[in-house]
Amino acid sequence: MDQNTAHPLSGILLFEARMPIVWHRLNDPLPRGSLARRQERNERLLQALNLGESHRPDSGDDDHELGSALLRLEMKLDMALDMLSALARTQNLLPQARDVRLSAKGLGWLLTTDEIAPAEGDWVEIGLSMDPHFPHTLELTGRVEEIHPKSGSHEVIVSFVDLGEKVEEALTRYIFLQHRHQVAMEKGG
Repeated sequence: MDQNTAHPLSGILLFEARMPIVWHRLNDPLPRGSLARRQERNERLLQALNLGESHRPDSGDDDHELGSALLRLEMKLDMALDMLSALARTQNLLPQARDVRLSAKGLGWLLTTDEIAPAEGDWVEIGLSMDPHFPHTLELTGRVEEIHPKSGSHEVIVSFVDLGEKVEEALTRYIFLQHRHQVAMEKGG
């Protein structure tokens, strides 16, 4: 890893879980047009996921409540249309669930030693199924920073590339909400 690049999983909030993930190598980064469309889809997905965890405003203002309700409805309709189109394009089953460490800057996942791992410096495209209720995947592009051997497996560490500010903010919120939920479950359970 470049000495000037911060480690994508160090010193920041992480979310650790088993999640369906699929990846493949890219020869080059994605073209700007493809990235813009991907960022819009990722932003809508993360907003929908975060919406389920968000608190409603305490304000008694009817206009504010109505506006919020309409915004939530619009986001749900957009998401439903995206999901329907994704289902129409493919009827693939979810990929294999793996142990994942996710931050707003990068991702780490485990591969068995039998699987072929990408090489350090490779460009990769990653599809991450964030919630089993949403068959839509978060589509990410990154560069492999490190490969760490672990017992019976190796962890691939990727830094995200061209996430976009809005997607990074929504991903940070998602990670915060999931981390908060995990902490609450540990304390309560």
